[in-house]
Amino acid sequence: MLNHARRKFADIVKSGVSDPQSKSYAQEAITLIQKLYKIEKEIKDDPPDKKLIIRKEKSQPIINTIREWINTKFYKAQELGGAIAKAFVYLNNQFPKLKVYLTDGRLNIDNNGAENHIRPMVLGRKNWLFATSVKGAEAIATWYTIIETAKANGLEPYHYLKYLMTEFPYYQRDGRDIEALLPWNVSADGIVRIS
Repeated sequence: MLNHARRKFADIVKSGVSDPQSKSYAQEAITLIQKLYKIEKEIKDDPPDKKLIIRKEKSQPIINTIREWINTKFYKAQELGGAIAKAFVYLNNQFPKLKVYLTDGRLNIDNNGAENHIRPMVLGRKNWLFATSVKGAEAIATWYTIIETAKANGLEPYHYLKYLMTEFPYYQRDGRDIEALLPWNVSADGIVRIS
């Protein structure tokens, strides 16, 4: 959620908002949040216990500064109104969730990884609108599931689908269990893995 909060402020800086106070507040927020991401970049390969120690030492003070910053600027931002007011409300309301990653070294600062993983399916929703039938929509959803499961198991989707379409008829003809064709059961032989 920290990435969403940052984006709201970044949009203000990028926009043509003429109010210098709003842009100043937005830039302050971005600078503070970037400090947290810089720390995360430095410790990304560290074990969870070390991450937790570094976060307590370096990130916690920045989080405390952000909390104080919100408290001192919140009402002025509301007076300014518009996008800056909305960005402050979002940051203030989400603040307890934004700092949860400080409590466990296994947690990430944001959920970008999960969002990137589901993005293809979310984009696919637009296509599902034009499936023209329930069966068509189910077929599209099935293909998305197969492709994303192949990716999740390190298989290049095109080569996995080619393998699947080649082998599946033989499995059907011989009455064999298709469990062996599922992505997590497929060996790397003959299928290109994602590198």
